[in-house]
Amino acid sequence: MRCHGVFNQLVMPWYYSRYGGAPNLCRACRDLINHNEWSREQLEEYQFHQLKKMLNHAGQHTAYYKRLFQAHGFGPEKISSPGDLARLPLLTKDIIRAHYHELLSDNIADKMRHESFTGGTTGVKVRFCRDNECRTKRTVFQWRSDNWTGWKLHSRVAVIWPAAQDLMPNRSIKQKIADKFITRDRVYYAGILNEKSLADIAADLKKFKPKLVRCFPSPGTEVARYLIDRNINMDGIEGVICTGEPLYPHQRRLLEQGFMAPVYDLYASRETGTIAAECRNHHDLHIAADSVYLEVVKGGCPLPPGKEGEIVLTDLCNFGMPLIRYAINDYGTLTGNNCGCGLSYPTLRNVVGRICDNFIDSEGNVITSSSLVLHLIDDGPPVGQVQLIQESPTEILVRLSNNPHPDESVMQYYEQSLRRIIKGLKTVKFSMVDKIETEKSGKYRFAICKAPHGKTGN
Repeated sequence: MRCHGVFNQLVMPWYYSRYGGAPNLCRACRDLINHNEWSREQLEEYQFHQLKKMLNHAGQHTAYYKRLFQAHGFGPEKISSPGDLARLPLLTKDIIRAHYHELLSDNIADKMRHESFTGGTTGVKVRFCRDNECRTKRTVFQWRSDNWTGWKLHSRVAVIWPAAQDLMPNRSIKQKIADKFITRDRVYYAGILNEKSLADIAADLKKFKPKLVRCFPSPGTEVARYLIDRNINMDGIEGVICTGEPLYPHQRRLLEQGFMAPVYDLYASRETGTIAAECRNHHDLHIAADSVYLEVVKGGCPLPPGKEGEIVLTDLCNFGMPLIRYAINDYGTLTGNNCGCGLSYPTLRNVVGRICDNFIDSEGNVITSSSLVLHLIDDGPPVGQVQLIQESPTEILVRLSNNPHPDESVMQYYEQSLRRIIKGLKTVKFSMVDKIETEKSGKYRFAICKAPHGKTGN
């Protein structure tokens, strides 16, 4: 991918610098895109350099890591390989919640960083912080993996998304012009899907003629099924990128048939951006080794390629709040193999994590699991863990962990929100538990639907 032409070299960098919080975009493209041509040795050398740079920074400028490194006799300047990281304990979501301010770097001003929250699909909402400079790299890493699908800069992208807040209905004229002529993205709300909303999405997709579709698998599959059932031809789409949820084989088949295009799996998170992405070989996912250092561990100890374990990430870009050996609550397997596509990035497979079912309301509307996460966890008050169990279209059980113990306002929030989202809901019950356990597979289930016709996510 290269930034050819006056528009890509001048207009887009100006826009992203002025309004997208991503300065020096062209320089970052030149510096990072050519990593596609590097050998594995060059990538590993760059990764180790960035890792040492992050560790030194964390040890000097964060209270949490100063104390942690001292307690474990860990000297960043003395490490000889990335494997030395195994001497440090994992960083968990509970630790981030308890030590948020101690994890912030003391040499980066508040105005030079921005706050965000984890996606909530583990049932836990966690606040974290990023420095503004890492936005530029995040943008380039996303463009790079998008480019592996055949996407080109300035091509139209349809975004089928369950987050209503991302639609921003009251956008200014300037923002609308930018959407149409610069970013070329169009977002379709897919949190609640019924005959009318699916028809509207399908009709507008025909007019918009996107080259790329980006979606959560569960709402994307519902749209694809609608297109198939009504024989709606969507030729012209060159790729479908799925992110935000696990992508299952039956969903991939439906998406490919409905959108008439190959499907690509993207493993990303709000905390670290692009982690790994599928290339045109559609086999394994290429790890963005210049953005994250990824370990697969068991009990905190690294596992060899071929062994499935917990995925642990060290962010190489965010100096505002270093995340070192961060347990993201997903599982996967390092392959140890090179991909036949020619890219030298190490590869990952069998990425699994949270399993969520779609819900259904009394009128037969599908309430996507991702919409439940985004509306309830992301927008709600801080809680320990949450699990929703739909017994029938009119009855839901909300399980809440006791750490911290939820007060009356938390239960009131969930009851009111669920009644607003799910039409015809009559009963909302609550159950307090010490801990919400994962499945035998190690996966966490945030939303479980026992009502007929509600499951589409598994």
